[in-house]
Amino acid sequence: MTTTNITPYEGGHVYILDSNPSTEDEDDLETRSVHDQKNSIVERLFRRRTEYEIHKVTFPRRSKPQVVLRYFEDELRDKDKNELIIIYFHGGGGDNGEEYCWRFSHSPKKEIDAYELIQTIIDSRVDCLLLLDCYIPDRFQDKWKPSRGNVEIIATGQLLQHSDGKLYGNDPGNFTTCLVRMMDNLVKQIGTEYKGHHAPKSIPDVLAMKAVRQKMSANPRRIWINKTKKTKKGNQTVVERLVILPDHIRETGKVQFFSKRIQGPGMPGLLGAGLGEGEGEGESGDGELHEDEGFGGMVEEGQEGASQLFCTPEPEAASDILA
Repeated sequence: MTTTNITPYEGGHVYILDSNPSTEDEDDLETRSVHDQKNSIVERLFRRRTEYEIHKVTFPRRSKPQVVLRYFEDELRDKDKNELIIIYFHGGGGDNGEEYCWRFSHSPKKEIDAYELIQTIIDSRVDCLLLLDCYIPDRFQDKWKPSRGNVEIIATGQLLQHSDGKLYGNDPGNFTTCLVRMMDNLVKQIGTEYKGHHAPKSIPDVLAMKAVRQKMSANPRRIWINKTKKTKKGNQTVVERLVILPDHIRETGKVQFFSKRIQGPGMPGLLGAGLGEGEGEGESGDGELHEDEGFGGMVEEGQEGASQLFCTPEPEAASDILA
């Protein structure tokens, strides 16, 4: 199932932020707000298609923004380093650099310091996948500082606009809808429409499959904060990607994320990359990048986003997703 550079996690946790504090109309998707609809279909996806533990995160009314930071500091402190942490957030996102912040739909009412929250997740040393249905700046001068965990951020792609520069009122793709639909379809049709797929797939790979590949939401922003590892030669950047294995879905009927290492100790070196022949091979090797996925401690992909603060496109109807 796995090769020397692909490693499974021993379980995982999914945190759905800003869940509805009320249990009324819990089964009536149509009556919920756009925000609560998105949270619901993401929850259904992970309950049906994965074995991960689900956490619906709700903060009391009138909570202060710092409560979110303290929650994750406590929650991640004792997490097993062999588990994967997945955090889904839909809401407002805006500003830049160390001013980057989120706005919740329920509580807290004041903006959350998203820059500090993400740095807290990095500092916890867990491996984390952040799924953000909100704006995130592509590039800024003050970047997050890597730690011993691998953090991958997948966020809403570039917002569509008319030729006069005005934004569409509704992105015809919609990141959450595309994510849920394509992940669900991959499982349901793994033996038919996708029977020829065997290579590891990242989330952008899944979103780029033919059902939605023409939609902007199938081209999300992707930011990696790569882990560092102590070696005899000193700290070294370890580049890993979170992937899904189609063959594993065929065997289990479930989605599971794997860590795919493309640079770091144990990876063979590449000729012409500053290494001599045979140098850098084996478990003590200091392998270079094996794929064209960028270089450096923090790798970014994506296009320049809209500068509007707290601008998130409205979704298409969600009632037919995972019905």
